[in-house]
Amino acid sequence: MDYNSRRWAAKRSSILKRDRYQCRECRRFGRAVNASVVHHAWPVEDWPEYAWFNWNLVSLCSSCHNAMHDRETRVLTDKGMAWRRRMPPSSGRSLTLPGDRGAGPFPTEGKTGEGVNGGAGKYLPTGGCADAAPANDTGAKEAKPGCGT
Repeated sequence: MDYNSRRWAAKRSSILKRDRYQCRECRRFGRAVNASVVHHAWPVEDWPEYAWFNWNLVSLCSSCHNAMHDRETRVLTDKGMAWRRRMPPSSGRSLTLPGDRGAGPFPTEGKTGEGVNGGAGKYLPTGGCADAAPANDTGAKEAKPGCGT
């Protein structure tokens, strides 16, 4: 992922604006702290297919961002895993709603993969309408045949 690209600069700006330039982790606890980082809840090293989707991106202050994953190993911490659980891959919900953090447990079906986090707890949607692919990075969904969406 090229964090120096124009595309990333535009996406980062869009996400910071969506989150009103405030750290969403701090805001959960009633604190208004300026955000300076846009974090991938599903790490781009493990899940490049989710890199550009708004639902996977969250504005954080640098302190909270450092608490999301180990700076040396890049493995998600408990806080980072908690954000990932709150932001599951789309399963029929809008991908671009500002306050949307996902809900409910992960489905039990899926596959694991290797990567920075060693495949632990990874989920890729399989079958059904849950894996209807988003058509673009604006969040518009492309329905699978027979899904009725």
